[in-house]
Formats: sequence, C-alpha cells, structure tokens
Amino acid sequence: MIKTVKASLNLLPPSAAMAGIYTMVDNTRGVWKAPANVSVNYVNRPEVNINNREQEDLNVPVNGKAINAIRSFIGEGIKIWSARTLDSNSLDWRYINVRRTMIFLEESVKNAVHAYVFEPNDAKCRRAS
Repeated sequence: MIKTVKASLNLLPPSAAMAGIYTMVDNTRGVWKAPANVSVNYVNRPEVNINNREQEDLNVPVNGKAINAIRSFIGEGIKIWSARTLDSNSLDWRYINVRRTMIFLEESVKNAVHAYVFEPNDAKCRRAS
C-alpha cells in the first residue's frame, strides 16, 4: 500500500515536460524542427509502456486524433516519439512542426507590416510625399 502511494505521489502529467521540450527545441533548432525523438530528462519511467504495434495505432487512428507517445527505449532513455497534430487525417496539417512554422510565418508577416497599417492611403497624401 505504501509503495503504491509513494509511486503515485511522483506521477506527473506530461504537459509541463512537453512545454519545456517545445521551448528547448525552439531555442536550439527553431519551430520548423519537430519536437520528436527528443529525450526527456529527470523522468524515471513513463506510466504506460507502449510498444511499436501500439504506437502504430496511436499515430494513424481512424478518427484522426493522433497521440504523441512518450516511450522508453533500452539504451536511449525516454523520448518523445511522434510529432502529430489532432488533425492527422489532413495531409497539410498532420505534423506539429508544419503547423508551428506556418504560425511563425504568419506572426512574422503581421509584425513586419504592422508599421504600415496606419499609413495614409489616399491621393492627397501621396502627392505631398
């Protein structure tokens, strides 16, 4: 009983680790690099061990809602082992890095043209300049 309680006290959801992995990959490689095949530090083991066959069902589900697994590999440690979005049936938006690169480009263009949003755009102002 005590061993079960002790084990569950240190059980954490993966969201904080994933946020840290996204930040680390963004800072070292850029948003165009998929946050997959990246080691997760300071983790003893995943709560559920997933094998290759189970991973296939998570990557290409019938409903299109893919799940990115955190898997344990002998000799390699614990890694993020997929980079799919919840729109896995789409050929355009299937992968996280594609979607994040497009968001990055959209925000960059918005920031670049922000200075020109309030520029005058009529004939009187064009002749004066």
